[in-house]
Amino acid sequence: MGRLQLALSVHGSMHVYWASVCILPAGICHDIDQLICDFLWCQGEMKRGGAKVCWDDLSLPKKEGGLGVRKLEKFNVALMSFHVWKILTHKETLWVRWIHFIQVEG
Repeated sequence: MGRLQLALSVHGSMHVYWASVCILPAGICHDIDQLICDFLWCQGEMKRGGAKVCWDDLSLPKKEGGLGVRKLEKFNVALMSFHVWKILTHKETLWVRWIHFIQVEG
C-alpha cells in the first residue's frame, strides 16, 4: 500500500494541477499513467516483484472495490468541463467575467 500512496500523492499534486489549467495531449496523459503503472508494478530500479493487482482493479472507484487510481486523460476532460460549466452558468469570478468580456461579448 505504500507504493500506491506515494504514486497517488505525486499523481494527485503535480499532474492534476496541469490537468486543471490546460488540456493535456493524450500521449502525455498516457505516458504519465504508464509511469505510475510501472512504478506500482515494480518495473523500475527498485524491482522486488511482479504486478500485485491488474489495471482494471487499480482504476475502479474505491466504492466498487478498486484502488481509485484515475486515468489522467479522463480526469483532464472532467476538469476542463468544470471550467466550461463555470463559464456557461456565469459564475461571478474574475476570470469568468474576463472570458465573457473578451471572448463571448467582444
